[in-house]
Amino acid sequence: MYTNIKELYISEKRTYCKTCDKIFSYKSKVLYFIYLVYTILNLSIYIYIYIYIYIYMYANIYMIKMLIL
Repeated sequence: MYTNIKELYISEKRTYCKTCDKIFSYKSKVLYFIYLVYTILNLSIYIYIYIYIYIYMYANIYMIKMLIL
């Protein structure tokens, strides 16, 4: 009974307001795009930091070798 009422409400809402659905789907797409961009930027920042630390450590090891030799 509850699911039937829920389905009926959803179908009424869809027929009543199709533009609302379009706006909602547009908003959800925009939010998903923003989330994707944020995660990609976050990952790229971590990768850049990792590469920077790796190069810095490698340079330090090279300098220590030069000082010893």
